[in-house]
Amino acid sequence: MNTQRPSIFRIIQIDYFALLGSLIPTVMVTFAVYDWLAGRQVSGNNYFLAGVVVLGIALFVSRVVIISRVFEAGMEETATISNTGFFRGRGTIRYTYSFQGEKYDSYNQVSSSRRTRAVMVGQELTVLVDQTKPKRAFIKKLYL
Repeated sequence: MNTQRPSIFRIIQIDYFALLGSLIPTVMVTFAVYDWLAGRQVSGNNYFLAGVVVLGIALFVSRVVIISRVFEAGMEETATISNTGFFRGRGTIRYTYSFQGEKYDSYNQVSSSRRTRAVMVGQELTVLVDQTKPKRAFIKKLYL
């Protein structure tokens, strides 16, 4: 078990879906405030706007909770990076590891950054594995 947990800022910085979950409500509320300040009525879209904001917040909170729980209670295992791919601001890092005698292939959807692009194929890294869902794991050094 791990005592270190990533900060919310680091989760947003690394995890692609946490970033999306934080950006969607921010952008939607910014547009709504702009329309309000400009004196525009957006009554037909208010329910849509509220729904999108709620979905974005739910995505963000769920990612932060999942990642935090795995860092709190996950088991450390050594993983080998099998593939990396980046396109524009997003990337996928694939890796293999063994947990309780079983081999797993997993991946993390990440935001493209110097930190995530430094991960190389063939590199061995520590991952934290969710004990209840062993297919779910996170690369420790990216989040800390």
